[in-house]
Amino acid sequence: MLVEQTVKIMRNAIERYAKENKVENKDCQLAIRAENENCDPVYDVLVNWKPLKRVTFNEILNVKFDLLGRELMATPFIRNSLKRLLREKKAEWNNISVYIYSNNELEKVIMTVFDGNTNKGQITFEYLFGEDL
Repeated sequence: MLVEQTVKIMRNAIERYAKENKVENKDCQLAIRAENENCDPVYDVLVNWKPLKRVTFNEILNVKFDLLGRELMATPFIRNSLKRLLREKKAEWNNISVYIYSNNELEKVIMTVFDGNTNKGQITFEYLFGEDL
């Protein structure tokens, strides 16, 4: 349930930010990265893989107030996943990023991990939420 809802949220956000920036869906990405050693997540919108702006979780959700508490639910999972990625990829907290993107039709939402500029492979939303452990 959480995975499907998150995929839908990310798909909608990519589509919305692509329209807002007058680019095709495939040219808009979201990034999750650690803000500090505790791996508190921060979110960025990218256009053609270049950072455009930092956004809040509520902005990704496209709400002023998260009455359903989705950020409170998702943040611990994301934080733990970032910590797990640091261990598994032997990366530093300030170098790890997870890029979320799709094709034009938004058929599949893909997540790829980078350590600096080095592609460390794809992960799933199940991985992000610890459901494939």
